[in-house]
Amino acid sequence: MDSGVFTMQKLLGIKVNADLVTLSACETGRGMLAGGDEIIGFTRAFLTAGAKQVISSLWRVSDLTSAILMKHFFRELKKGVSTDEALRAAQLKVMKDYPHPAYWAGFRTEGAL
Repeated sequence: MDSGVFTMQKLLGIKVNADLVTLSACETGRGMLAGGDEIIGFTRAFLTAGAKQVISSLWRVSDLTSAILMKHFFRELKKGVSTDEALRAAQLKVMKDYPHPAYWAGFRTEGAL
């Protein structure tokens, strides 16, 4: 019986055909240290499953500023800029109204298009 919980193990059992996966919830970019010095987590699992690039957060992020950041991020992407440029532009816009880094600096990109 499926518990409805989406785990890394379930993710590794499927193929993800996506240029970009956006994980905008808290701490989605944090992982656990696995054997040796490899870090595993949802970001690594999505990349392993086939996603070309993943955006995730490194710490607990504000719901409000995350929503604002994502709105600006996707608007920038629609302009045709790269993922990294879109995230940077969105972070700069959020920083104007919420200068503390806790509100805008938690998100990062990993992988490459």
